[in-house]
Amino acid sequence: MRFILVPLSIKETMLYCQKTSLPLARSKPRIDDRLAQKAAKTWSAWTKSDVQWKRKIVGWANTAMERISYEEWSLKTIPAKHAHLRRTAEKQPVSVEEIEKHNLDTENIIVEYPGTMLTTAQAMDRLKGLSQKGRSYHNRYFWLSAIGAPLTLPMAALPVIPNLPGFYLLFRAWSHWKALEGAKHLSYLVDDDHLALQDNARLNKLFLEHQESKGTAALKENEIDELAEELGASEMASELHRALKQVQKLK
Repeated sequence: MRFILVPLSIKETMLYCQKTSLPLARSKPRIDDRLAQKAAKTWSAWTKSDVQWKRKIVGWANTAMERISYEEWSLKTIPAKHAHLRRTAEKQPVSVEEIEKHNLDTENIIVEYPGTMLTTAQAMDRLKGLSQKGRSYHNRYFWLSAIGAPLTLPMAALPVIPNLPGFYLLFRAWSHWKALEGAKHLSYLVDDDHLALQDNARLNKLFLEHQESKGTAALKENEIDELAEELGASEMASELHRALKQVQKLK
């Protein structure tokens, strides 16, 4: 995998983790993965439904998801540490437990960033800040969501109308858990010096053009798709669009 650090403005930066390979498949998927797959199938059916209340719920939920912090989405792109170690175990004749015990996971993760916008120290500070903030915030809100979900069970007794608050809190608990796992993995990579920062020429070119012609370093909406394509991470475009909209609303 590799990390891409993209400045959204002078103060805001988005981290994206591109998974260049999939981890070794489990013999039996985790329960949260099975529930997520089931929820995705149900959601797909609802988006195509002719039932009006289902379409309204889809619209409401899509709006709610757009309001989730882009930093949370960023952390969710980072796989859990154990999943990454399972991938490493595929390349070595050792188990995941041996890798963890003897610290055999020595492969550095590339972090591409624009050196014209950030120094190496600034880039590392932002990664460290994201991991620390993510661990604290998502740990707290995971438990709040997990505790709150069962309290909505009386609403499940209502006829026809599904327990929307309960479903939402369960989704938020799962989302916070995924972000927390990503934050823990990022913290491990930062603290154990498993990151290799690499100045990216394409990112440098873009932000140098901004500074010379527009006097600003802010990323533009119409540049995102082309930038993601040139970086070989077209799937990053949707994350950048969401992040940039959130940053612009804060101005």
